[in-house]
Amino acid sequence: MKSFCAIEAVGNIRTVAAFCAEEKILDLYARELVEPSKRSFNRGQIVGIFYGISQFFILSSYGLGLLHGRNFGIGSGSSKRETNVEGTIELRGVQFSYPSRLDSHEAMEKIGLVKKTHGKKV
Repeated sequence: MKSFCAIEAVGNIRTVAAFCAEEKILDLYARELVEPSKRSFNRGQIVGIFYGISQFFILSSYGLGLLHGRNFGIGSGSSKRETNVEGTIELRGVQFSYPSRLDSHEAMEKIGLVKKTHGKKV
């Protein structure tokens, strides 16, 4: 019912204009809008604060998860590294096919591979 003066002014614009009361009606309407605009501003501040707090907790928990999660990996100092490894890597009878293909042709059929390391990375 606060907008009553605006509704009446628009509905009776000829009468308002005849009495040169445009400024008075505008002042009445502006005074009616002061309280709702203050409430809207305060409500916006409260919503913004709670949104900021919720984003802080979400992002800080994400950051803590990343920080804590990196400690679960195998430590680099927990294993001994062999300085010179000699040997052979051998694969025999390797078969591979694409399961999404309708035809059952295998991409590789009984492939063998032999690789000698010679102390290098393979």
